[in-house]
Amino acid sequence: MAKSSTAIAYAKALFEIAVAHGTVDQARSEMERVGALANGSFDLRQVFANPTIREEERRAVVLDVADALKLSVTTKNFLLILAERRRLALIGDIVAEFQRQLDVHTGGARAQVFSTTELGAVQLARIKDALQKSTGKKVVVECIVDPSLLGGLRIQVEGKVLDSTLLLQLEALRSLILTAA
Repeated sequence: MAKSSTAIAYAKALFEIAVAHGTVDQARSEMERVGALANGSFDLRQVFANPTIREEERRAVVLDVADALKLSVTTKNFLLILAERRRLALIGDIVAEFQRQLDVHTGGARAQVFSTTELGAVQLARIKDALQKSTGKKVVVECIVDPSLLGGLRIQVEGKVLDSTLLLQLEALRSLILTAA
């Protein structure tokens, strides 16, 4: 999914502050925890996404989250800015973009491997090795189970997609049949 330019701008701002203060790892960890909490809580996502919730209520929720997760002042203030500007709904995209900027900064890359079932450690290691050889970068691989693919793999890395899924092959065959008819 494409990230909004707004999410990219906020992630970049936080990343630059973290680099300047030497707290990149701490900011990454804290933002990942906030993202995971929001992702795992329907109620929190509703508060983050609902524009009708008053600013005082959004601030109170952010302060509760910051206290519960023991966030640094920088991360807490960043979340308060997001709350004030009604941008908390972008938290997932901001976390993903922050990680992407960290990968670029450290000379790494992040790959998503979509499969119909969970891949084993040996399979993931082979995929990781192949991606590291092809990109020339240290690659972190995330496996995502998607039964709709029917079979095969789809790999996304550095904006490129390698799709060898059965679903894609069936769609290509369908298209070929329809154009031949």
